[in-house]
Amino acid sequence: MLFVLATHTALAVPPPLAFPSASGCDGRAVDIAMVGDLMQHGEQLKASQRGDGTTTWQGVFDAVAPMLRGADLTIGNLETPIDSSQPYGGFPFFNAPESMLVALRDAGFDVLQTANNHCLDKGRRGALATLEAVRGHGFGTAGTWKSAEERGEPWVLRDLPGDIRVAFLANTYGTNGQPMPEGEPWLVNWLDAGQMQHDIARAREHADIVIVGLHWGGEYKHAPTAEQRATAKSLVEAGADIVMGTHPHVLQPAEVVTVEDPGGHVRDGVVLYSLGNFVSNQRTFPRDGGVIARVTLQRCGQDVRATDARFTPVWVDDRVEGAASKAFRVVPVPPEGAVCGAGDLNALDCERAAGFREHAATLLPATQFDWRAGDVGVLAWRPLEPWPTGLRAPPPDPVVPVVTVWPPPALARTQADP
Repeated sequence: MLFVLATHTALAVPPPLAFPSASGCDGRAVDIAMVGDLMQHGEQLKASQRGDGTTTWQGVFDAVAPMLRGADLTIGNLETPIDSSQPYGGFPFFNAPESMLVALRDAGFDVLQTANNHCLDKGRRGALATLEAVRGHGFGTAGTWKSAEERGEPWVLRDLPGDIRVAFLANTYGTNGQPMPEGEPWLVNWLDAGQMQHDIARAREHADIVIVGLHWGGEYKHAPTAEQRATAKSLVEAGADIVMGTHPHVLQPAEVVTVEDPGGHVRDGVVLYSLGNFVSNQRTFPRDGGVIARVTLQRCGQDVRATDARFTPVWVDDRVEGAASKAFRVVPVPPEGAVCGAGDLNALDCERAAGFREHAATLLPATQFDWRAGDVGVLAWRPLEPWPTGLRAPPPDPVVPVVTVWPPPALARTQADP
């Protein structure tokens, strides 16, 4: 049985993002994927628990893993401590098991932002344990630090194809009133405009591209403030190429800010004001989804520039078919005109996911919505024979072009919890 999505009318049509300084770029395209808030509420913790006292996040990210793995670098905001020495819990004092990190790493994440309003939910001890756990699972981190010496270079560097080096920094507006440890002002990076501009300028000495994760803005607000726009422009002027916004738990617009330095050098900065929730138990519309933002970089002569931006709307499903109790997974929303398979997402969830896509199209340019997974797409073909498990290659011949069934059979669960 198939359920055909109903048609919704978008409230507005944001124009495509233009990149005025991107002409003449012919270097290898490098993609940076970014997502919003990675959260663990109480229902998610309950869903992760197994009868033997352990936890697993198996399957939560399988449907979007091809898109995350398909990028050259994938970044997300880890909005929970990870401290196995303290009780796990959800809101208001988060603490998640390391199985969350296992799933994030398997899904393709490379770098996690640890500066946000929940980073001190378990105090200094929890913040330091989080750093140890996150780094122990192979992630780069930015935003919280173990020592003044670490804070002296507050960025994580990654070398990407095309001889492109990226620096990532992160800052937060606050910590929900949780006090900073006395004598350790370096533990958390704050939203201090002067300090951020200084850090960005220093990071540019080591990297071709600078990305700044900002935990900021009004919760559940769909537009940035004038102050945020001014701050974003000042950071691009200081040398930031991408501003990655998190915290509102809903989507906000994106824009390209073009600046010119005193020497006449023109550069485009991509500002993503809020990427929404990537995974959470906030089930009310429009807190139940977000986007994977993918910014393309290319070498243009001696410079590296942002040349394109694409968005994949995603939605959190908490009623996985066949699960004995509540289960969670992040799924790409059906593209417009897709047919949604009732055996996977039921009719109501198909409608909810489609509604979120059309909401996203009022804030971000739908002309730049994209469901690519690296060099392998996830749409448009249904093989005559079943696909092999996992997205490894296009379907084998013979193939028949048909209306897309959503989610595609290629996005079957493949993740294994070690």
